Amino acid sequence: MEKTIIPGKLAGSVRIPGSKSHTIRALLIATLAEGESIIRDPLYSADTRSCIAACRAFGARITEAADHITVTGLGGLPQPPAQPIDVGNSGTTLYLAVGISALVDGTTEFTGDHQIQARPIKPLLDSLADMGARIEYLQNDGYPPFRITGPIRGGYTTIECKTSQYLSSLLLSLPLTPAGSEPSRISVPLLNEKPYVDITLAWLAEQGITPQHDNYDNWVIQPGAHFSAFDKPIAGDFSSATFMLCAAAMTGSKLRLEGLDMTDSQGDKAVVGILEQMGCAVSIEEFAIGIAGPGHPDCPATQLSGGEFDLNAIPDALPALAACAACAAQEVRLVNVPQARLKETDRIAVMARELTTLGVDISERPDGLVIRPAADPAPGSPKFRSGSVHGHGDHRIVMSMAIAGLAADGPVTVDTAETAGITFPDFFSTLAELRLK
Repeated sequence: MEKTIIPGKLAGSVRIPGSKSHTIRALLIATLAEGESIIRDPLYSADTRSCIAACRAFGARITEAADHITVTGLGGLPQPPAQPIDVGNSGTTLYLAVGISALVDGTTEFTGDHQIQARPIKPLLDSLADMGARIEYLQNDGYPPFRITGPIRGGYTTIECKTSQYLSSLLLSLPLTPAGSEPSRISVPLLNEKPYVDITLAWLAEQGITPQHDNYDNWVIQPGAHFSAFDKPIAGDFSSATFMLCAAAMTGSKLRLEGLDMTDSQGDKAVVGILEQMGCAVSIEEFAIGIAGPGHPDCPATQLSGGEFDLNAIPDALPALAACAACAAQEVRLVNVPQARLKETDRIAVMARELTTLGVDISERPDGLVIRPAADPAPGSPKFRSGSVHGHGDHRIVMSMAIAGLAADGPVTVDTAETAGITFPDFFSTLAELRLK
């Protein structure tokens, strides 16, 4: 599906959908808990539905209502799925559910779409094998589809976590190894995206589980824990909010984003500070954030400024910030985020390619992007030329190119637009509703 974006400004308030990271963790913990859990204000999206399907495959009973999900858990005893688990496009579901499958006394098969089948998983599966699991790759070694046979019993492993989801998967599953198993010990010589591990640790802390660690490097996890049922709301998703925040910054617009909590453990809340550093006016409320981009009467700055920004903790923000950076009056360097090449697409290469199509002066680094000012640096001048770009079937690429269209000199058309629904189902209708009339 193609969507065409007409340049213009935005105004108004928008309710940000629930956090994907929180929703998926909530579903998996509720599946392993004893009793009935209620997840309020969840994200309903393609990724969420992949996770719900996986949890049902393990035996959880799940009912869905408009504003909550009810999960009857399995008391720490997931069942062998009768059919392969197809995670669709959801990498979070794949990586985190694999840890759950390692608790199964039996075999689980995982598969997914073509992007999932290109995402590396060998380090995680090697670590689960160190804990007693058996692994069988069905096509390409180190990639889905594969079969995993449990149960794991604890032990020692070392793992380089180019994605934090490897470690989060182990942290969610290893506490549930049987009482009497040896403690699990994990050495982590490399860890990207630490805030996502903090999200996992926050959920575990609410369950009374506190894995010991030495500055995230060396971990000790005791066996024999149990998850309890809970009733909890899901915070708004800062990863999704990033596109609206950047859209306001790029176009000199003013927006109020509701449902966001700056005290939440999500790492992508750092985008708020980055945009403030670039010149945006930001106001923080208890559960909302206001932003006015340079050029708006409520923002003292007339143009976005440049700088160097380390995105290692927030790789999902790279596509939106790359588009935003093209509107800055000075060079912007987005650095230390090599794992962005391992997402649904190589987001470093793809953003460089598509922004070049729209006339942006941009170059790749092994670990990021360098974006140089537009030829016409005048405040309010279009920073992109009109045209057609590829979304590459990647929801964050699609949404980033869409917000670029707001600051172009004519219409911008992006294909595979339907994939925005993977994390932000109402993205395009929200843009339409916020357009300044």
